[in-house]
Amino acid sequence: MINEHKEVSNKNEYQKTFERCKKAAEQGDAASQYNLRLMYRKGDGV
Repeated sequence: MINEHKEVSNKNEYQKTFERCKKAAEQGDAASQYNLRLMYRKGDGV
C-alpha cells in the first residue's frame, strides 16, 4: 500500500486508491493511515 500512492497518475485512480487506503487505515494499517493523511493534505482522491 505504501508505494501505491506514488504510482497513481490520474484523478480516477486517486479515488480508487483513496478508498482502498481508507479501508486499510480503518483496519489499523499504519502505512495506510500515513498515506491517507497525505492524500487528505494534498486533496488527492478526496
